Amino acid sequence: MSAKSINLDTKRIEGYRHFCNKLWNATKLALMFFGPTYTPPTSPKLKGDESPIDIWILSRLHNAIQGIEKAFAELDFGKFTERLYMFWLYDICDVYLEACKPILFFKGELTADIEKKQRGHRATLFTIFDFGLKALHPVMPFITEELWQNIPKRSTELSPSLCVANYPVIEEIPSDENILIEFEIIQTINKAARNLCITEKIVKKGITKTFINTHSERLRDIIEKYKNIIVTLAYLQSIEVGLLQPDPPGFTAKASIESDIDPRGIDLYFL
Repeated sequence: MSAKSINLDTKRIEGYRHFCNKLWNATKLALMFFGPTYTPPTSPKLKGDESPIDIWILSRLHNAIQGIEKAFAELDFGKFTERLYMFWLYDICDVYLEACKPILFFKGELTADIEKKQRGHRATLFTIFDFGLKALHPVMPFITEELWQNIPKRSTELSPSLCVANYPVIEEIPSDENILIEFEIIQTINKAARNLCITEKIVKKGITKTFINTHSERLRDIIEKYKNIIVTLAYLQSIEVGLLQPDPPGFTAKASIESDIDPRGIDLYFL
């Protein structure tokens, strides 16, 4: 019997070990956000407390489950695992959890608006962790079972284990295509701002004041809508948004950003 060589990439194994750590730590953070007495809503349907970032992550979950169903049908297990990996690592950990921290860790006076955002974040956070762990369970059964057993449960949840729980279906998950289009612009701005920080050797976070000049009212309104999210994710101090304005006097750096909404794009300035 002849021996066969097996291509084994140890770096990939190490990368997935890091992914397990990321998954574990993300769930620990979510449990901090929930608190010991949190009771999730009885269904994933929108309650009206959700902010645009909540709708965005639910839409990303919707698309991820849709891609998984297609990968299953085609027996493409590589694509199946890739969709889950990308959703957990980049959408949940790198964007959504970071965007939620200023609201869920808020220590000031609780206004009605802050409390509404906290309710929306917690309900959304539960949905993406509940469905996300169920979706990941077939390929990572042990860690997902352990984590799922520790998160809160809906009163309508009848399954004692992920082994017998229903797999998520897209019909249960809200989605908004317009929010996805808007957030693509925001992520492009975040990337441009971070790259400009690297270029200008800005090491300390939260010190940069930024002016964003748009050439259409729609772009201006979209950026105003997500302004606080950009400040958080791009590690800025503040953002001012203008429409058809000249270059601000004394700016220290500039980046031009393309946009499908307006061919004239967006100009980002560090002040």
